[in-house]
Amino acid sequence: MAGDARAGRMTAAGSEDFVLGLVDVARAAAADGPARTLTLCPAGVSVCVHLAGAELIDRLAPGLLEGSVDGERPAIELWAFDGVGTGRSAPRPPWGPRDYLQREEIAGWTQPPHLASYSSDYATLSVAGTDAGLGVQWLRDAAVMAPWEGGAPLRSILRWTLARHGAHLIHAAAVGTGTDGVLLLGSGGAGKSTTALACLQAGMALVSDDYTLVRPGPVPTAHPAFAIAKAGPASLELLGGGLDARAAGARLDWRGKRRLPIADVVCEALALRAVVLPRVAPRTGAAVPADGREALRTVAVSTLLQLPGDSATTLTVLRELLATLPVYTLDVGPDVAAIPEAIGALIDAEAAA
Repeated sequence: MAGDARAGRMTAAGSEDFVLGLVDVARAAAADGPARTLTLCPAGVSVCVHLAGAELIDRLAPGLLEGSVDGERPAIELWAFDGVGTGRSAPRPPWGPRDYLQREEIAGWTQPPHLASYSSDYATLSVAGTDAGLGVQWLRDAAVMAPWEGGAPLRSILRWTLARHGAHLIHAAAVGTGTDGVLLLGSGGAGKSTTALACLQAGMALVSDDYTLVRPGPVPTAHPAFAIAKAGPASLELLGGGLDARAAGARLDWRGKRRLPIADVVCEALALRAVVLPRVAPRTGAAVPADGREALRTVAVSTLLQLPGDSATTLTVLRELLATLPVYTLDVGPDVAAIPEAIGALIDAEAAA
C-alpha cells in the first residue's frame, strides 16, 4: 500500500474508531443546531440523513429524495455538517499527507468496509463504515462547497453504503413506459439529460437524468437517488416551454443549468430492458444495435472519474449489467418529440422479445 507508514499500520478497529469518532462529532453538531433530519428510501433501503448547519441544509436538502419504509429501523444513517456553520471540525484523520491519491481517494480507504475520500479543492471529507451502515460528510464551509454537490448530495457516502444492500449508483439516466425502461449512458454533452427530460415531458416515467441506482439481476432494475434533474437553456428551449413551471425559480448550477425539482414525478422503479447511448445529431433516428464494449467504456470512465472508492465493485456491476442487457445507440436531434417515440418503440420491442 502506498503512502504514510501510519496508514500502513492502520487496523480495521482503528478505522472503525475514526468513523465512529467522526459520527460523534456530527451528532454533537446536529444536537447544537440548526439541524434537519430526513428519511430516504432509495431502492427500498431505509436511510436516515442528519444535516447540520443552516447553509448546508439550504444547499443539500432540496436534492435529497425523501421517502420511508413503514416500521423499519434505518439500515443506513448518514450525517453531514460543516465547520463554519456548526463551529466543529473533523477529528485528525489516521492517514498521512502521502496517502492522498488521485480521484480524491485515500490509501487504505478505497475498499469496504471502510472508505474515505477528500477533495482538497473544496475541503470536503467523506467517510463511511459500510458494515455499520454509517457515513459522514464534513465540509470546511458549506458556502463554498463543490458546485455539483447540491444536484447530487452526499453521493459518495450514499453510494458506498447502499452498495452493501445491492443498490449501485452509476452515472446514467433512466426512463420508461409502464414498468419497463432503459438506461441512458453518456458523458457530459451526449444528450442524456435532454433525452430524459423529453421523455418526461411526453408523459413517460423518469427515474433520473444523471445518477441512477441499479440493482443487478436477470432483469436489472433502476431506482432514483436524488430529487433534482438538470436542464440548460438550450435544452429548455428545445423542449418548447413544457418544463418552464419547474424551471421557474429553480437554482442555477455552475454550468448555468437549472436544477429542476422532480420529487413529485419521479418513478420509484423500472425493469431495465436495454441500454441506450444517446448522441447529439442533426435529427432523431431509430435505436441501432451497438457494441457493449463501447457502453462499458463510456459508463466506466464517467462513473469512476466522478465517484471515487470501491472501483472493483462498480466495474463488476457494470460488466454484469452490460452482459445482461442489449445495447443501442440513438441519434437525438432538435426534433425532441421524436425522442420519446424512439425510446418507447425500443422498450416495447425489448419487453415483447
